[in-house]
Amino acid sequence: MAATGAEALAGQEALVRACQRAVEAVAPAESVVVLRRIDLSFVADVAGGAPSLERDLELAIRDRLAAVVDDLRARAGHAAAFVANDGAWFASVGVFHAEELRACARPAAWPFDARPADVLWAELATIERSEAATALAHLAREGAVTEAHDRPGEVPLLGVPAPSAGKMRELLRRWLVDGRPLGCPDVSDELKRELWRALPREDEASVLARTALLFARWPPSRDLPIVREVVERPPPTHVSSRERTIRTEATGLLVMASWYGAELERLVADYAEERARRGFLLALGVALEDPRLRLDDPVLALFAGERPRPAGLPLGLLDALDPEPGHAATLREVFAEAEVSVSIASLGDAAQVFTEGVLVDEVASSSAHDAVDAVAARLCRWLGRAPTEITVLDRCPEVVIDRWTEVDGPRLPERWRPAARCAASLLATRWEREQGSTLRALRGRGGHLRETREGFSLALDDPHGHAPCSTRIALRGGAVVWLENGPRS
Repeated sequence: MAATGAEALAGQEALVRACQRAVEAVAPAESVVVLRRIDLSFVADVAGGAPSLERDLELAIRDRLAAVVDDLRARAGHAAAFVANDGAWFASVGVFHAEELRACARPAAWPFDARPADVLWAELATIERSEAATALAHLAREGAVTEAHDRPGEVPLLGVPAPSAGKMRELLRRWLVDGRPLGCPDVSDELKRELWRALPREDEASVLARTALLFARWPPSRDLPIVREVVERPPPTHVSSRERTIRTEATGLLVMASWYGAELERLVADYAEERARRGFLLALGVALEDPRLRLDDPVLALFAGERPRPAGLPLGLLDALDPEPGHAATLREVFAEAEVSVSIASLGDAAQVFTEGVLVDEVASSSAHDAVDAVAARLCRWLGRAPTEITVLDRCPEVVIDRWTEVDGPRLPERWRPAARCAASLLATRWEREQGSTLRALRGRGGHLRETREGFSLALDDPHGHAPCSTRIALRGGAVVWLENGPRS
């Protein structure tokens, strides 16, 4: 409240400064938030002096802003972007630019002022290179996947208005190089073929689309120089007859993938980033297989959606990833058609949560009784509904201890082990019920893997096992494996 015009003017100036500081304090470090409006209601006494007034205003505005931003982030869930009439949240600057471009093709889904596509393409050519690559990768993930969806004037696969020829070349020069200079990595033949299978045309718009698809399928490429011919020239149609055969001891993982491919896709569906999906599958593969399995086993890489590497897959990459989306998706699979009923028992210095052969969760607690509230809260958050029954047992059943030991994955980072145990125990339980066999019977099974024109051919050592004959398995990352009993005739 102001008694004079001068005090009212001072209050107005204080409000502007308080707004600026409040926005700076609340603004997310990496994500982008767009707000249409924020309703504020407060009474301030300008007679108390500018410093006190500005501090009170800043605190009030900051608290309200923080609440609005937190609400948008929660509504986004695990998605990379969330757009509503009252505001929007984007995981990064790149995702924000991508969604703005998509709005040019579907303005009805964008409730904010839209900028022309040529302006957005020009801006994409000037922002940080990795963020521009992230924008293209997001478009490739969210856009069409076949030429049938392409329309004149749009970038194939991406579903957004095409930039001018000059702007397109300017964008591509940021990543594509001639020859193979020092530090320019090889793109696998399988990934090259995947890019060209998705879009076999050779015009400039298709080059931009394949580059975007490369960024989506192989995230490290966003910060690396890429040999121009990868996206400009079709790969050879033949595979060298001198390709070496690689020994594997993990063919059981592909047997699992052949039976439960749809389930595996559902377990990773909540991850926005492909690298996070592959990370969860890597952790699951380690938990499903024998703990002594080498991390450079080629089938472990294929199971995770990666190309086999001589050095193997470093488990350290899981440190930067979150196991929770995959853990929550696994529990939705467990309780899809059943009441949420679990038991809790102490095992060592933790409380184990389990149900019908599935290791649901683990809570750090010396007492199973003390863990009940935490277990109920976690299940409610992950499943969207409260558990109907939680039973506390005096001792952990032997069958649960055996399952825990079987799928523990001791080489995994500690925070990943409960999620990996949960997913691995779910698949192991289903395998036992449906096949009358055990997870141990699948472990350590050998075979020989070789690359062919169709993908990978895997001949199993044991022709009498549970693997299906001549089964084609399409794995995440575009790899196709022909799983066979015995050598191919």
